[in-house]
Amino acid sequence: MNKSLFRYITVLTLCCVLILSGCAIQNLQTRHSDLNAKALPVAETIPWMAHQTASYVIYNSQGEEYGAAEIEITLDSAAQTCDIQKIKNFEQDETVIQSGVKVKMDTLMPLSSYYNKASPYEVFEVNTEYADRWKVETAGLRSSNQTVSLPGSYYDNESLIVILGAFAYEEGKTYKLNDTIPLTASISLLKIKYEGTEVITVPYGEAECRKVSFGKTTLWFSLDTGILYQYQDGSSSGIVYKLTDYTSN
Repeated sequence: MNKSLFRYITVLTLCCVLILSGCAIQNLQTRHSDLNAKALPVAETIPWMAHQTASYVIYNSQGEEYGAAEIEITLDSAAQTCDIQKIKNFEQDETVIQSGVKVKMDTLMPLSSYYNKASPYEVFEVNTEYADRWKVETAGLRSSNQTVSLPGSYYDNESLIVILGAFAYEEGKTYKLNDTIPLTASISLLKIKYEGTEVITVPYGEAECRKVSFGKTTLWFSLDTGILYQYQDGSSSGIVYKLTDYTSN
């Protein structure tokens, strides 16, 4: 066989393999989503003030205090968007995690997000943009750029513990939700269940809350403010967030 022809066939074959590999990765990233999952019904009046800040103490599975968190919510009425900023500090291992999501006020679906982690053993940044397709850029030891197909409705993982308090639920009903996870550039299908109301006591005080769960995660949102009062991860990690302070204006 002519050597030039052989080289051409080899290169063509390699290109085909790479293209097919890319398709396989794309399918892997989106196979857990549901293209027919409908957007959750946003409450007629979003419960958040123009600007508010909530602070939390974080407990581990042994009930020991080992970190702190803060969630800041800022509404932009002119742009009809809402910025959700979070910061978590873990003094024991000197880890700081900062994240933020800009969402549309009418649907609470994301426009962009970021996730930055800094610790003695790991430093990286993840930035995303949502449009016709989802662009995920990671900077760190393993930098990458990925583009993922999006379903009809979706919500950024980093905003869930805020926006789930602004939906209008029917008691006992389960809703399907596409959860975009920037850290893995993947989309997972969650089943959100509204479990009615429950009185919760945290360091900030006592409040009647709406109880919402998915998987082993449970969240309690104040009926009055829609703010997260308590977050509990029922998996082996056993993480619990409890509200310690709240300000709004």
